Amino acid sequence: FRVLHGPARVDLGDLGVGVVCLMKDAAWFAEGFLRHHLAMGVDHVVILDNGSADATPDIAAGFDRVTVLRNTQPARRHESLMRTLAAQR
Repeated sequence: FRVLHGPARVDLGDLGVGVVCLMKDAAWFAEGFLRHHLAMGVDHVVILDNGSADATPDIAAGFDRVTVLRNTQPARRHESLMRTLAAQR
C-alpha cells in the first residue's frame, strides 16, 4: 500500500467504527458514499484505491477522517488480503 491521503494508522479505540472500502474508478460514487457513512457516525473510512484512472482518490482526499491507500495488485486475486491489511492499519 502507498498512502495517498490521511493518516497511515488510525486508533479507533474500543468503541470506534471504521469502514474499509475497495474502489476503482468510482468517482461517480465516492462522494455520496463518504458523506453517507461519515454522517452516520463512522469514525474513519479507509478507501483502498485499486489504480483508479479517474478522480476517485482526489474526491476521497477532500474529506477529513478518510485515508486513501493505493494498491494496484489485482483485486480479484488479492481482495481479501487487501481488506485485511487495511483494516489492521
